[in-house]
Parts: sequence; structure tokens; C-alpha cells
Amino acid sequence: MPKNEPFGKGDIYYKKRMLDCTVMNSVDALEQLSGAEPIDLIRAPFMEGDPLYDGGAFTDKMHIQLCVKNPAIIKGVFIPEQLIARWHRKYAKRK
Repeated sequence: MPKNEPFGKGDIYYKKRMLDCTVMNSVDALEQLSGAEPIDLIRAPFMEGDPLYDGGAFTDKMHIQLCVKNPAIIKGVFIPEQLIARWHRKYAKRK
């Protein structure tokens, strides 16, 4: 059985989530065996990190992860200008 494992030292949240991946793929496979349509996208919250303030539920590492199982549902992508500029600085001079 796969296990969730840390990516390296200091990874207390086990971000190499092979077990989680297996569970999601198994749920999809079982649903399809029962006649359901394949799952295109899985969205899940990850409640990680330390609270941002006393008594609060928001944490400094809280996030949503998307697992796209059907790439055909992607209609476009957004690339922040800072990343485009960084790419140009790094690679445009190589041509």
C-alpha cells in the first residue's frame, strides 16, 4: 500500500501524497464500475500550518489543491506577469 511521505527534512505535512492519490484514483475507479461517469477534477482543502491568529481556523499553509484527471477540461491558463518577465530574463538571451 502506498504511503504519504515527506519530500525531505522538515516536511511535517507529508507532501508526497502517494496514498491520497491512490485513494482518489480508487474512488474514481469504483464509481465507474457502478456506472458513473469518470471524475474530471478533484478539489480538496488542505488544512496545514499554524493558526494566523488566536482562536482562528485560518492557517499560514491552508490551501486548496486541484487534481485534473481530464486535461480536456482546461480551457486556458493564467501566467502571472512576474513569471513571464523572469522567463524572458533567463531564457530569451540564449537564442
